[in-house]
Amino acid sequence: MFTAQERDSLRAGVLAAAQQDARITSGAITGSAVGGTEDPWSDVDLAFGVSPDAPIAAVLADFTALMYRDHGAVHHFDVLAGTWVYRVFLLASTLQVDLAFVQAPDFGARAPTFRLVFGDANQLPSPSRPVATDLLGLAWVYALHVRSALARGRRWQAEYMIGEVREHVLKLACLRHGVPIDEGRGLDRLPEDATRPLEAALVSSSACLPRRHQGAHRRGSSCRRRARRTAGTHPQEAGAMIGGLVSHPGRRLLATIAALWMTGVAALEVGAGALPDSTWVALKALPGQGRVALFALAVDPSNNQSVIAANSQGSLLRTANGGTSWTTVHTGKVAVNTISFSPNTNGFVLAGTRGGGALASHDGGATWSSASGLEGRNVRVFAFALPLIAAGTDHGVYTSPDGARWTQSGLTAPTISALTVEAIHAPVRLLAGSDAQASGGTLSFYQSLDGGATWKRSSPAISGTMTVKLVSGPLPPVGNVRPLVVGTNTGLFLSGDNGATFNPLSGGGLLPTTDYTQVAFVTSHHDRYYAASDGGGSGSGGLWRTSDAGQTFTSLQPPQPAVTAVAVSNDEQPTLYVATFQPSTHVASLWTYHDTGGRPVGPPTTPSAVASAPRLGHSSDSILRDLLSSPQLPYVGLGLGALAVVLTAIAAHLRGRYR
Repeated sequence: MFTAQERDSLRAGVLAAAQQDARITSGAITGSAVGGTEDPWSDVDLAFGVSPDAPIAAVLADFTALMYRDHGAVHHFDVLAGTWVYRVFLLASTLQVDLAFVQAPDFGARAPTFRLVFGDANQLPSPSRPVATDLLGLAWVYALHVRSALARGRRWQAEYMIGEVREHVLKLACLRHGVPIDEGRGLDRLPEDATRPLEAALVSSSACLPRRHQGAHRRGSSCRRRARRTAGTHPQEAGAMIGGLVSHPGRRLLATIAALWMTGVAALEVGAGALPDSTWVALKALPGQGRVALFALAVDPSNNQSVIAANSQGSLLRTANGGTSWTTVHTGKVAVNTISFSPNTNGFVLAGTRGGGALASHDGGATWSSASGLEGRNVRVFAFALPLIAAGTDHGVYTSPDGARWTQSGLTAPTISALTVEAIHAPVRLLAGSDAQASGGTLSFYQSLDGGATWKRSSPAISGTMTVKLVSGPLPPVGNVRPLVVGTNTGLFLSGDNGATFNPLSGGGLLPTTDYTQVAFVTSHHDRYYAASDGGGSGSGGLWRTSDAGQTFTSLQPPQPAVTAVAVSNDEQPTLYVATFQPSTHVASLWTYHDTGGRPVGPPTTPSAVASAPRLGHSSDSILRDLLSSPQLPYVGLGLGALAVVLTAIAAHLRGRYR
């Protein structure tokens, strides 16, 4: 088994060889080493741009010789992806090394996990994610083939087809929850309620049937083996499992229905969360909110239907269905300022209170416990790095290795209202700001280059006297500096050099000159983010989106202009949860918006009582029109198709039984 030091040394050696090769114009590190998820089992992923004058075949041959001669390669094969060639090596130490080559004009980031080491990279189109209806279609096609394979006595083909159904159902779940789809990378990030229904559909779970249906040679031990996956068993055991599954017509029918049931689960899972595209939809009022604004709102990065909000009474409420219903998960006595999900640890979420310290949850907000070290503190904001978490409080910044135990950092004053992580790896770079009016009316930042141990004060050349929001975006494909967006009480600003200089994003007809309290980036895109403002009671608030790093902004036209909280799901076409406040009536409202990039549409209007009173029911034309225009139409069609197949299977079974 290789060591981390051996892996790092090999990566450095191959990069050095590439830089010395005149045919290689660019080189980059890709994969887990860039995404912050590298562990002792991770492989090496490198990408290279090749001069158009140099044949890629010759470059491949030379680097292949290098891998066998200097690094102990024992085997290799190629994977083609468009114009890219991925040569995958197996080393004697079991280390996998993926070297990707492409002509220089096509060299660039094909995924967010890309860090340029030398040369230049081009901006490539973002890869499109699969369409849900396509995955659903393939799922029911495979389900049909399960039936036909079983009917023909082709047991291994049936096992293969059931596996394909399962794979596409899981891909649908990944698509729904905004986690990676390919090669199972996102499966272990799915919430348990998304995977639990599929456990009973594993072929191996059918190996233990009622005893009266089992042969003597299969009793006992087969039941103890039922949790094993068929792909991981001896062929004779797998044959016994599949044979037990399909040895009787009734079980063939049950297997077919089980496969179709899995597809139906996927259809309902996707359809349940379907929202009309680019349309504002009102949610039920948050229980116990009262006549004050809602400020604390967060959506789970792994599940766009799981949202946590805090009402004015200090209670935390959670919804698992996108706001259709809410459950109180913590009853508090002090107001909650902020709620933040960790981008690094699945299910970990923090809540900061007004004078009551912090609360922590390790199960997606279902249960909560108090964090130690922040008692009595007014916790305003959290920021997450890989080795630590930081909190902005009324007594400066606190840090924690795990969110449960907190200690004071080197910054003990002033009150910190905004905080962000500019570099997530050690040494962690932090940037903090305050909404306390500084002497002389000068805006101040506080920066730490050592994870909060020491701090340096600076005065950026931007307008405003209070820092309201600080957010660092994902790394761009080229370079190692994250975009920094700053909201002050007078505008929005962008920095591309860790806060040394700023460009104004508001004023000049781009965005209104007002306070900006909300900023959220879209998944791993450095150039796509949202900005929102409550307008400070002036009516100039709103919600805007940029897809070009702030060069242009589009208003999403929220139903009410005073936006007090925004939570953005971790999807390519994100679902937004938005809180607004109407100062004249003191009414706080919750909305959801599925941003597909289209022109924003206002919330559906409800017919007046006078207009609708004479109608005792809907006409058939109205029902048909509503059905055809419904975003759930594809899932309704799939459900009807699955039902038809099940009924056909039942009929075929009954005919065969009484012949």
